[in-house]
Amino acid sequence: MSYLEKHGVPKVALNFINEDHEEAARLTSEINLTITQIYTGESNKGLISPLLDRLLHHKRSHFDKEEASMLEAQFPGFPQHKQEHNRLIHELNSLINHWSLYQDIHSLKTYMNEIFPLWLKTHTVTMDHAVAAFISPNKRNGY
Repeated sequence: MSYLEKHGVPKVALNFINEDHEEAARLTSEINLTITQIYTGESNKGLISPLLDRLLHHKRSHFDKEEASMLEAQFPGFPQHKQEHNRLIHELNSLINHWSLYQDIHSLKTYMNEIFPLWLKTHTVTMDHAVAAFISPNKRNGY
């Protein structure tokens, strides 16, 4: 069981970020369940690629919304934050390419159970927390 499945994603002061993170956690759980079913013979490897594509599409969409919010608020850490988003998209593309070529279920399991959940948790409590604190509606209203 991954960190996300045990504890969920930490919350920040912007609902759209929290909602998008919950969807990422849900997709991660769906991929992990499919991986388990492949190990037990209840599912086949052909179901993985569409799930990985959904995760990649979701992360791109989430990053687009988050980056637009940062630009609108003139968040000073935007370049570094966007660079980290770009790094993860590159990493997910590499994962999908590796899967397409080798269908390496062990590497995929490690990524989806350990690497991605840790990245999401760490990114949320550091970078996303800072963004949310900077642009949250409460801060703009002086609360």
